Amino acid sequence: MATFQMGDIQVNIEHSDTSEAPLEKEDSHVSLKSFFQKKKKPKRTYVDQYGERESFGLKKAFLIEIATDLAKYGVPTHRLEYLLPTMGQGMGLEDASFLVLPGVIMINISDGQFSYNGYKKTQQGFNFYKLAAVNKLCFELIHGDTSSEEALVELERIRKLPNMSLWWHLITYPLTGLMLVIVGFRGTWMDSLVALVMGLVVGCIQVACGFISGLSPINEFASAFFAALFTNLIVNQSIYRFQYVLNAEKIVFSAIAILLPGLNLTLSMIEISTRNMVSGVIRLFSSLFTAMLLGFGLAIGQSVMPLAKLDLPPSSDYPSPYFDFLFVPLLGLVLAVTFEAYPKQWPVMVTVASVGFAVVSTVSRLDAFAGHPEGPTAFAAFAIGLLANLYARITSSIAVAPILAGIIILVPGSYGVRSTLGFITNNSVVGLDVSFQMLIIAISITIGLFLSTLLVWPIQKSSVKQKMFSF
Repeated sequence: MATFQMGDIQVNIEHSDTSEAPLEKEDSHVSLKSFFQKKKKPKRTYVDQYGERESFGLKKAFLIEIATDLAKYGVPTHRLEYLLPTMGQGMGLEDASFLVLPGVIMINISDGQFSYNGYKKTQQGFNFYKLAAVNKLCFELIHGDTSSEEALVELERIRKLPNMSLWWHLITYPLTGLMLVIVGFRGTWMDSLVALVMGLVVGCIQVACGFISGLSPINEFASAFFAALFTNLIVNQSIYRFQYVLNAEKIVFSAIAILLPGLNLTLSMIEISTRNMVSGVIRLFSSLFTAMLLGFGLAIGQSVMPLAKLDLPPSSDYPSPYFDFLFVPLLGLVLAVTFEAYPKQWPVMVTVASVGFAVVSTVSRLDAFAGHPEGPTAFAAFAIGLLANLYARITSSIAVAPILAGIIILVPGSYGVRSTLGFITNNSVVGLDVSFQMLIIAISITIGLFLSTLLVWPIQKSSVKQKMFSF
């Protein structure tokens, strides 16, 4: 026993003979194991960091604003109805219910003491750059790296980021028409040049509609009308002056490809399959109405300028299939720009679109799928979903960007316009047949995407923090 005096404090220290009581071998083993074992950092969450400190009003404001932004930047309805309640749960709210309809979101949130019931009008569109930024912000908030107040400020900054200029339509629409007439419709070189010009015409109409809001209701009709009118005019002049036959149908459909409702139609099938019946049916009828507007515009344009009927052999200067290696990636790049993706997202979007096209082209050549496009389409959608989910799983980014870039090449929008033309030209049998074909292809894309998600889930864990981002 030793005694030390430290000011007014007396400290007694008792010595023990450790030589007679050596450390046991097992204790030494445990200490070495704990020394070399990597210590896990405690997981932080929003509830731990800010759950009790932030008011219900701040949480409510953030959920309302994030809901409108996610819808505006491209999250499908069936994912939005899952993400928003999950976000509310991660923020410590007792109840967070959302009903997402095209154009409006119904909101019901409560924390046990306060509650809010209301609705918020939304605009649906695509902006993959801002969507990725919002996705990152949600991830940071749910992990407790930022507060609701700071997140609201960041949301406002993201909204103020510049959008793609309307003048880009004068580049994207012509290039889409040029490349799609070759890789999608197997047209000739001259068909592609005329599709380039018609794409420029449609792009000018989009710019005009952007500056003059009153033209928006007739956008689809005007685009299809002038594309059909000028295409038939050029085709007739080519026949009369040069005895060269152009394919008017391939040219027109390539020029208005971005306006075709195939993507919305496919999303409607996904929503109906996930039991989001109201939003799915509304989107379905919206897609059919868009197809009717385009078909009506084509029919009127063709009646004003009918095609010449001369007995001439069709042109045969078709490009080599090897040009697909050039045009398909370029088409994917143009689509990435159209969806306002960030340059860092371009490589994966181009890759997924190229793989999807390669799969559908390869499987279509098999005898078992001759005359049955739904089979190759399902395989291609499966490959697209698989790659996109792997990308999202590895990078913790959004899978919706590469998925939409890939399936837009497969979507059945032209079938809807063809069915409308069939009804307008009193060929109801053809119209009904093409309509069912359109729906079958949309369902095959849906099945392929669902199967890919079952095989590779786009997130690494099933916790609340990870479920948020399985777009």
